[in-house]
Amino acid sequence: MLVTPDDMSAELRCALDTVAFAEERLNFQPDPWQARVMQSPAKRVLLHCSRQAGKSTCTAIIGLHRALYYRKAKLIEKYGAGVPLPDLPGQAGCSAGEIEARIIMNL
Repeated sequence: MLVTPDDMSAELRCALDTVAFAEERLNFQPDPWQARVMQSPAKRVLLHCSRQAGKSTCTAIIGLHRALYYRKAKLIEKYGAGVPLPDLPGQAGCSAGEIEARIIMNL
């Protein structure tokens, strides 16, 4: 299979930009607030959103992007509401209601 410069350019754009990855690879158009979260360099973000706003979708896209493009990314599985998460160092007693998804990056 022949890889063209356009293919390489698109792949690099998706690797460097989570929003471009969502739009081009997943055919998902994020809301403006989701795009800001996806582009945030912060290790932790607090989202104060209504139900069904797209928090899980946003975190899933970020997690998928990390898993595909960051060599040492580790993802911790999301559990249903009210189900305790496995014990993590320094995180004893956390539930999915308190922490929806965690992404631990070892860059």
